[in-house]
Amino acid sequence: MMKLKRSENLTEEREREITEVVKSVNELAQIMKDLSVLVIDQGTIVDRIDYNIQNVATSVEEGLKELQKVSLSLSL
Repeated sequence: MMKLKRSENLTEEREREITEVVKSVNELAQIMKDLSVLVIDQGTIVDRIDYNIQNVATSVEEGLKELQKVSLSLSL
């Protein structure tokens, strides 16, 4: 009878531990999903930054050309 009770207690303890492991795995899966969303969002932000840098470079080049034109017209 003692062995049966002990075996029952061990089974209940294992069940609790398995439940905790399942809970931890589910939490980890949610964290991974959240990280995936963050990585995608950051990639989009980096793409926008790159696009804006390219636009600024083009604008600076055009501004420099305009300044050179004005400088030439003033020196005449």
